[in-house]
Amino acid sequence: MNKKGSVMDGIVWIIIGFVTLFVFAGLYYFHTQVYAGLSSVGSVGNINITNITETVFEPVTKDMLNGLNILAFIILGGGAFSILVHNFLVRQHPAFFIVYILMTILAIIVSVYISNQYMDLLSNEVIGSTLSGFTMGNFIMQYLPYWSAVIGILGAVFLFIGSLRDREISGGIM
Repeated sequence: MNKKGSVMDGIVWIIIGFVTLFVFAGLYYFHTQVYAGLSSVGSVGNINITNITETVFEPVTKDMLNGLNILAFIILGGGAFSILVHNFLVRQHPAFFIVYILMTILAIIVSVYISNQYMDLLSNEVIGSTLSGFTMGNFIMQYLPYWSAVIGILGAVFLFIGSLRDREISGGIM
């Protein structure tokens, strides 16, 4: 079996993390806006829209932010963990180790820019208050360059360990 690795995993993880938090915040913001709009309608004919909104939307609104916060953290943590597992299981020539280190440096540079943009979004008056509710995701995004460096270095170590393991199995170390 010929497993090929991807040196772009770190950059893809950074972008997916940013997009995930942004989409979840947008979803929650949209939901709260619909809730506020429907709760102020009152009655339409014999139907009390406000009462229906309080019955249906209020429990969802209370738990939605916490659930999306946990889900975003699971997606970010799972992505980081999958990079480490993938690097351990991949078979690469040790020469690709240098390419992986260079891509990790590039991922750290990209993560600085993404982290700064995310912090700017937190101060935005429209979506900033919604994004501030994602505490676990905010922690990762605030220190994204550090997370990228740790995941990249551990990924490089696992990549190197995996290539040594495969060489020992296939006939000894050269």
